[in-house]
Amino acid sequence: VAHPQQVPMARRGRSTPAEALDVQRHLAGCIAHDLNNYLTAILGYGELLEDRFADDESATRFLRDLLQASGRAQNFSRQLQAFSGRLVMDPQRADLNELLFDVEDELLDILGPGIDLRIETDNRLPDVEVDVRHVKSMLRWLAEDAVGAMGSEGKVCIRTRALTNSVDRCPAALLVCEDSGTPPEESDRRRYFEPFRKGPGLPKGVARTGVAGVARHHGGSAEMEAREEGGRRIRIVLPAAP
Repeated sequence: VAHPQQVPMARRGRSTPAEALDVQRHLAGCIAHDLNNYLTAILGYGELLEDRFADDESATRFLRDLLQASGRAQNFSRQLQAFSGRLVMDPQRADLNELLFDVEDELLDILGPGIDLRIETDNRLPDVEVDVRHVKSMLRWLAEDAVGAMGSEGKVCIRTRALTNSVDRCPAALLVCEDSGTPPEESDRRRYFEPFRKGPGLPKGVARTGVAGVARHHGGSAEMEAREEGGRRIRIVLPAAP
């Protein structure tokens, strides 16, 4: 973990929200980097031991639990990396609708049997230029965040829509995730994607932080809204591919 002297300091006096966010991103990146190094060794040796003790049912069970826990920790590390701005990008032209259907089964597994999932796509959606791995992770993290807000029962609707940016009139792809969870207070909605914030309507974990990080890496944005009819809405905008 980074030494305190390595963390960029805000100017003397009270720091602005932007300065505080920069410090959080720097710390998150340092934590994610060191954690990922430790997990690489744990997962590597764990897989070797799993092969070595393949005939030992008791040992295999414990090693499987170890690898599953390490996998969850690695997912946490990736979420922090996305927030910090340290993702390695390999952009390519892609259809967001296809990426959504590619991970549909995984989303169902994350949500569990008590949560209904509906997917609605716009066939006019422009292609986007993205790192496919990171966008698929973002979709999984949206599901994790929804579970954190709802628990084991509820409804989720993920839809796509073509839109035109109101500022420069550039086309973009809109991804909307709505669920029946309780939305946070208005003040927390504005800072929803900051890590480690606690309070009503703020799910545990940093899945939401990773969602915003991936969107930002691709020149897009993420916003949290409260639905008038009840529930939450996360809007993600990704620029269209040139």
